[in-house]
Amino acid sequence: MGTYSAQFALELVHAVETSSVTFISGYPDSNLGITIPFLLFKAGFTDYKTCPKRPPRLCTVHKTEQEALACSSGTRCLVAQVPKTKPLEIVGTYLGPQNSCNEYKKLVHATVDAILKRILVDPLLSEYSILILTSIQERLVANDLLMAILKRILSIRPRLRLVLASHGGDVPAIFSFYRKFKVPDNCELQALSHIRVASPGSYQELFLSNPCCNYLDATVSTVGSICKCEPNGNVLVLVPDYTHGKVLQEYLSRSNDVKITFVLQEPPRVTCGEQNSKTERTAGEQRNTTSGRKVYIWYNLEHSRGLEDIKYLVDPCLVVHANGGITVCTRNEAIARAAICKDPAGTSKCFRLLPESVFSNDGFMIPSRRVKCGVQDLAWAILLIGSLGIDKLSNFDFVSRPSIDQLTKAMHLLYQLQVMDAQGNLIYPIANFMAEVGGSMLTGAFLFKSTETGCSREALIICAMMQVADEIFKGGSTPMHAEQLEAAKLSFAAQQGDLLSYFNVYQLAQFYKDEDPKWLSRLVDLPDTQYPGT
Repeated sequence: MGTYSAQFALELVHAVETSSVTFISGYPDSNLGITIPFLLFKAGFTDYKTCPKRPPRLCTVHKTEQEALACSSGTRCLVAQVPKTKPLEIVGTYLGPQNSCNEYKKLVHATVDAILKRILVDPLLSEYSILILTSIQERLVANDLLMAILKRILSIRPRLRLVLASHGGDVPAIFSFYRKFKVPDNCELQALSHIRVASPGSYQELFLSNPCCNYLDATVSTVGSICKCEPNGNVLVLVPDYTHGKVLQEYLSRSNDVKITFVLQEPPRVTCGEQNSKTERTAGEQRNTTSGRKVYIWYNLEHSRGLEDIKYLVDPCLVVHANGGITVCTRNEAIARAAICKDPAGTSKCFRLLPESVFSNDGFMIPSRRVKCGVQDLAWAILLIGSLGIDKLSNFDFVSRPSIDQLTKAMHLLYQLQVMDAQGNLIYPIANFMAEVGGSMLTGAFLFKSTETGCSREALIICAMMQVADEIFKGGSTPMHAEQLEAAKLSFAAQQGDLLSYFNVYQLAQFYKDEDPKWLSRLVDLPDTQYPGT
């Protein structure tokens, strides 16, 4: 979980002590969201004795709630190893006002959306002394917006510390953005420190001679070749998502050439209350395990617990795009993945399932990710910036400034929803309301307008149903479960659409509530599912 050297820990502590911004890049082999807050906690950055009036607190910002919960659990496990500590009283999560009790713990794991909304209440984030942003290499719009706001906060709070962690190569745009930051004259800190983490071991890269039509077939062939021709050692196969992993596991189990132990990464399961977000794993067919070789099928390297001494990596260089489709990863991401091969002797091998000419072609595989702003994302960003008292967008320093066309479309959307007037000024209170609600601009405007017609309750129900994930219509970890799911769908599916189908589920849940308390839990592939309205 935390395999950083003592040298890295010393460099991190020194950088945070002497610099306003600490930039970490390179190819680390552990979860930065777990290790960095623990190392700073162990170094005494949350010691109450040093600042009794306002105890220093660390906040680690993550992309999603699932990631925040998983890293919170991992940090709690590390803190439990420190004598005379109570992890449950030290580590917590902040996912919004609904669990604000955890907000006042020493080590807080939050989502980027929760922190952005928190800024509307506390514009200087005065409750935190150190903020840690992870996975900045993905260039998410919310992350870039938060980094731009934090740069403004640093000019007012010079004692605030900011740690930016890139789980991969350098991010030149972000590095140059903070390199221009000027520390106030009365502050003895330097502006920026850069820690570059080297790969722990060397490896040999191997490429395909020709492009493959189906990467799953190429993966099966490559794994079979490794098991036949290469010395003993564990194999890590990367896939874009869990569904592809299940298909690949089925392919490998049917192959007569591959006779080893399969370990498939399962998605974290989140239960109600204090979530148990441990990354679960399930072993596939175990055959001829006397050789000691294992094949790990993994889709999320940010949760790399359980990966033991990887010697061979099979990488199709594919990731899940923001729109849900499969796309090619960046070159820096591909290089960062290979850091999982830790053999100091240099005998590790990385099999990339594409030709070398394609891998080095900037037209096909870009070096690093560029931020992509959608109209909805920019519309909410404009609302947030305006709610913070910044009247002109030209006065706001974006990490990567969006195009005029994107800004025009976002402002036109706000104008159509009657959130912005013809002069570009926000209209209150609807602007503040939609900034706090977040999400879709159409949904926020719909909720606000419902107060004028007296149908807020119905509007909230509709919006809640629209935000329900699609676990009811997808799922089935086993063939038997899939058949049960299909049979259950016949009792509630409506031709009129998903909303009526969800309403039928609600009615059936109320009907079976006393007779069969686990009816909905078995139907929806989520643990400890509660009935609607309970």
